[in-house]
Amino acid sequence: MSILSRSEKQTSSFGILSNQKEIEYQQYEFSGRLSPGTVSETEHFKFEGEAKVLTYLNNWLNNLWNELTFAPELRKLKDLDEEIQKINEKFDNVPEDYFSKDEITKLNEKLENLENQFIDKLESEIKDKEALKDVLEELHKEIEKLKGQSKVLNKRNWFKSFGGKIFTWVSKEENRKFLKDTGEFIKPLLPDSIDKIL
Repeated sequence: MSILSRSEKQTSSFGILSNQKEIEYQQYEFSGRLSPGTVSETEHFKFEGEAKVLTYLNNWLNNLWNELTFAPELRKLKDLDEEIQKINEKFDNVPEDYFSKDEITKLNEKLENLENQFIDKLESEIKDKEALKDVLEELHKEIEKLKGQSKVLNKRNWFKSFGGKIFTWVSKEENRKFLKDTGEFIKPLLPDSIDKIL
């Protein structure tokens, strides 16, 4: 228990401000630091009164919960980024020339074949029609992007984009559990110098 003081304005009976008076009172005073804080990793606090203890404790528990639940997601993103970097390194020996019209046509056929294989697999595994529709729409968008990129990216960059997109897509938990054959599906699209990216 601390002896604290505060200034209070005093007014006369006519409502005129006359002066300020120092009033002493007893109150518990709490100070310290908490981690994690709301804004920064460590924050200092100072407050009076037991009534505020629960408020500060509740805020700290919320901060702690947010950090504990968010940290694994950050680790997953970091791991995913590292895996994509490894995939990209595998394509460093692919030439930087551009696809010819014939190569683009063949590549598009292979991408369509890949999409159809994924569709067959997904339709046999996903029973929820709404979930299936969402997954197939996402897959189709990614395949269409790859088709468009074959016209503007050189071969090395296209294969890096392809590897990153496929890895990102199949690394999602909801996709990974039913796409055990992904490696076999994508082999026809890989350059001869690369055996495996996943």
